[in-house]
Amino acid sequence: MLVVSVLLALIALVSALRSYDLENDWKQFQLAYNRNYTNRAELHYRKEIFNKNLESIEKHNEAYEAGQQSYMQGVNQFTDLTFEEVQKRLLGYKGDMASADSSVDLDILKVNDEDVPDSLDLKEKGYVTRVKYEGRCSSCWAFSAVGSIEGQLYKATKKLVSLSEQELVDCSKSNSGCHRGGSRRRAFEDLKEIGGIALEESYPYEGVDGECKFEKEMAVAEVTGFKTLLKDESELKKAVATIGPISVSVQATDNFIKYKNGVFYDSSCYGERTNHMLLAMERIIGAVRIIGLLKIPGMIVGVKMGISE
Repeated sequence: MLVVSVLLALIALVSALRSYDLENDWKQFQLAYNRNYTNRAELHYRKEIFNKNLESIEKHNEAYEAGQQSYMQGVNQFTDLTFEEVQKRLLGYKGDMASADSSVDLDILKVNDEDVPDSLDLKEKGYVTRVKYEGRCSSCWAFSAVGSIEGQLYKATKKLVSLSEQELVDCSKSNSGCHRGGSRRRAFEDLKEIGGIALEESYPYEGVDGECKFEKEMAVAEVTGFKTLLKDESELKKAVATIGPISVSVQATDNFIKYKNGVFYDSSCYGERTNHMLLAMERIIGAVRIIGLLKIPGMIVGVKMGISE
């Protein structure tokens, strides 16, 4: 009887400590991300989602520590949201229907694998601006497109400037702004039609749909054309090494949203549908990062999405 009593006491203590940890984690999350819920019902609902996501994160990280996973997950500003809510708020990429043949100038990519550098970090080389936050706006398509333009502008001028995503949100009429998202192909086409893109400081990001305020004299760069790569890992590797940051689309899953660090791989990806856009900007020999169905040997993909650095 004494042994049973002691055992029950230990179980109760472990349960109490776990409850304390969960409550502490929940309070720390609310402070870190400035959460102020409208009423007790919403607070209770968000807490349940947070606890469920935290349990999933901890289970995944136990597998990581055991060598069964290649990346860690962590709490971030999405941990009190369901994946369906994140999809609705942020994953606004509308797929581009590209032809089977690449429209890229093949001479650009006529590079032998051995001629591609073993290590390349375009951020260190000056091609990439700071990580930007899209907020509660499905504008990943605009951030990805603008990031690739910033890289090409640096390549041409050796001056890194931050360009305006808000201009695309407001002025790209063939896309759907914040609420229904868009595509990089239509973004590039609209910028050609509009007559250029402004600096971020001239047309700052607000993360909401607005009236187009762009005027021709605001333009600091013009889009004269764009190319589409084949779905080929080797070609993408060469393109990043020889051309610069590349706008890519991926399939962002629930696991993707919880990503913290490491080499990302998700076996739950399915089909060829993509829902989020990123900027491929780095290549490190020996690593394989797989995001969605995009297997990129040696690539580190910069996520310009809203996850804090």
